[in-house]
Amino acid sequence: ELVADMHGAVIKSADSVYMLEDHTKIGKGGFITVCPIQELQYLITDQPLEEEAQRILEENKICIMIAGE
Repeated sequence: ELVADMHGAVIKSADSVYMLEDHTKIGKGGFITVCPIQELQYLITDQPLEEEAQRILEENKICIMIAGE
């Protein structure tokens, strides 16, 4: 929890927030939440996303970047 709190403080002071995550992890729950989706601006991933994940990210105005493209 302390690490999540520290990340949250860093995110609040950042100009842009990026998330780097492989496509198999997107949409899955985790042990901690670093920040709400509304605070992200960019997602970098390894493969195109499933339609539902793509739609949710686009609705939240998150730019999706596929590594290697």
